[in-house]
Amino acid sequence: MLQMIRKQIRVIWRDCLWTFLAVLIGWCVGFGLLALLMTEDGSSYFTMGTLIGVFMAVMLGLVGDWIGMGLYFNTQVSLGCTRKEFFWSYSIVKCLMNFVCLGILLLLGALEDSLCCAIYQVGREVDLLYWILRAGPWAALAVPGIGMLCGALVMRFGKKAQWVTWGVWMFGCLAVPRIIGEGRENTPTVFGAVGRFCARIFGRVPSGVWLLAAAAAILLCYRAVWALLKKQQVT
Repeated sequence: MLQMIRKQIRVIWRDCLWTFLAVLIGWCVGFGLLALLMTEDGSSYFTMGTLIGVFMAVMLGLVGDWIGMGLYFNTQVSLGCTRKEFFWSYSIVKCLMNFVCLGILLLLGALEDSLCCAIYQVGREVDLLYWILRAGPWAALAVPGIGMLCGALVMRFGKKAQWVTWGVWMFGCLAVPRIIGEGRENTPTVFGAVGRFCARIFGRVPSGVWLLAAAAAILLCYRAVWALLKKQQVT
């Protein structure tokens, strides 16, 4: 298995570098936007570069597996790699890549905090590093599982699954932030009502239960990926 993992790293290392580069570029763009915003209102700062870096890492991780896993699967299995070897090596390498990316984001976040404190000499609005440390390891495990599941569904069911996963993606990008925002602001809309209802549910359930549910959901994603891949034909 270790040999297969090394081979997998040699195959997809360029994808990893492109992701790291995109995170770095996103951080630079966000830091530049922050500098422009601070010229108008300098009462506090928000680590916008780190936030954009996180967004780039998650987006590229999901879309990369959604679109690209089928190509890697067909190529490697047709060259003699077993489905089991591909599943384990690809999953492990993707998780390792995400943990490296998490480390890069933490370094960039600490650097942005230090620069903002030295340049602007004001307080920050949100401690984003705290939330990255808290949720980052879970995301590093969850993103490959969700992306691979989307990719496996597209491989098995074709364009129908592609449209369904695209619809779920757009709902997550457009509707979920609106539900959260309007729920916090107590807006008298459908999105606000849904947001307030979800907030009550989340508040009543202990955090330990949510951690167990998250771990179960991640394992379920990987189990579903393997169930789809072990019967998937090479195309």
